[in-house]
Amino acid sequence: LEIANGTRIQFPIEMSLPWILTDHILETHDPALMESLLYPLDLYNDAADCALNRFHRRFFFDEIEAEANLVFDQLVYKLSDQLFRYYKQYAASILLDKKFRMEAQKAGWREPYPQPNRYAAALIRQRSVQLLGRSIDLSYLLSQRINRAITKSLEEAIQRFLCSDITAVVELEALIECNRLCHRMLAEYLELDDFDGMLQEANNLVTSPLSKIAFHVFWEVTWDLVKNYCYNGSTNRFVQTKFALAETLEREKPSPCAPEYLWGSKSLNSCYEAIFQLCRGFIGAPHFSAICRLLGYQGIFIIFTEIMKFCKSLV
Repeated sequence: LEIANGTRIQFPIEMSLPWILTDHILETHDPALMESLLYPLDLYNDAADCALNRFHRRFFFDEIEAEANLVFDQLVYKLSDQLFRYYKQYAASILLDKKFRMEAQKAGWREPYPQPNRYAAALIRQRSVQLLGRSIDLSYLLSQRINRAITKSLEEAIQRFLCSDITAVVELEALIECNRLCHRMLAEYLELDDFDGMLQEANNLVTSPLSKIAFHVFWEVTWDLVKNYCYNGSTNRFVQTKFALAETLEREKPSPCAPEYLWGSKSLNSCYEAIFQLCRGFIGAPHFSAICRLLGYQGIFIIFTEIMKFCKSLV
């Protein structure tokens, strides 16, 4: 700080030895090093002890405290982000169709399963990290960020469906199940909120009897399926008519989002996009089954009631 001659008010975190060591462990993804992730932070405890008991300088301690707070915030941010991305990729890899994986690997695609036990359970469950005389609940901080990440992931999945036609309901159900599996695996180590409660919050079922998914299904059935599809008795499917009987619905374009909020990685996103592309262009048993599972008895009853009201208004 003296050499900088006032141009810097704090020692740069990029030049901090504890952060360099911590960041190296996070970036290498080595399971053997992950257990030692918190060890470099003891340097701050030693430095603070020297500042107060040997040099008797409070401003030294204040600088150390400010840097330690920043480093710990960055540690929680990066660790929670890596945890969520790892378990989302793990869940998506488990749910990926085995035959599809075999055929894709024959074609040269390589997406190995994530390494098991990359993050030590003892690290994730830490509830008493001693830093500068304070006891910090690392598990609680990680749980908070993971809860927000899962909620955002559910919101992105629902918003992606709202920007698509009704054929995307199969993909929506799969995304929700992927998040459910990710939540289940993380809940073994962290105290997370109830998944169904998070889904209801993202689906706007907390404040309204009609969820976002149910409203979009109703809208697509009345304004797209009824007007632009005809039933094919040979395939038991609704297919689009050659001649449009109504104007094409204008839908919003889905906003871009990070890969971890969908399937975990760009490679897995491409795989699932190819799989669910097979469910586009028609509406059949897979779509109606997904709608029934997503909406449940109450949601289906509300939709049928609204459709009957809509039909009566046309007579």
